Amino acid sequence: MGSDSGGLLTMGRLILAPLQLINSKYVRVPRDAFVRTFQALETAERAVDDAEAVLQKATNALALADATQDEAVNTLATHLAGDGFNRTNPFKEFGAPAPAKLVKQSVMTEAATLITLAPRVAAHPKASAASKRAAAKMHEAATAARAASNVQALAQQKRSGAIDARDSDLPKQFRVALTNLKAAVRYGDSIEQTTNYVAVFRGSSKPRGKSSVKPENEPVQG
Repeated sequence: MGSDSGGLLTMGRLILAPLQLINSKYVRVPRDAFVRTFQALETAERAVDDAEAVLQKATNALALADATQDEAVNTLATHLAGDGFNRTNPFKEFGAPAPAKLVKQSVMTEAATLITLAPRVAAHPKASAASKRAAAKMHEAATAARAASNVQALAQQKRSGAIDARDSDLPKQFRVALTNLKAAVRYGDSIEQTTNYVAVFRGSSKPRGKSSVKPENEPVQG
């Protein structure tokens, strides 16, 4: 589900400056309540932005780790083929899929296979020293890829939590505070003969003092 918090924040920013110029005693309490809700929503929106940045960084790191483990698979396969293992699938003797299939697996599935494969290669008498070194590097790359996948999964959870915190009650609280604020400004205008509602909510340059113009009798809107 999408969020309308961006639109609410834009609306809030447009009225904050003229709102602060109102001195009416009828507006102070609802104005403070509105500012608090606006700030809470703004903080929650910033938390989502931060979580998305962390997730993007984790996703980039995961892509790099996956590419590194894929490269390690191909390097080991080349060495094993040179050692005389099956050229179509140098991993066949170790009970693993061919390199072309391995690198198409999900990051975690591939990493798990490589972590199992590496010690089997290291223990095989036919594997050369170069193959065993390549197997050790592959194990290291797979371990790093698995760790990067876990980091990304955690970042995804935190992003989801930040979105839930932003979208649960804050937009509703914002609308309620805005409705109360509008009612208070209208009421203040009717008692004090000011035109603050027009200034704040209809884009006038600034709130004005007593006027012979009566405020419009509009229904309260959220």
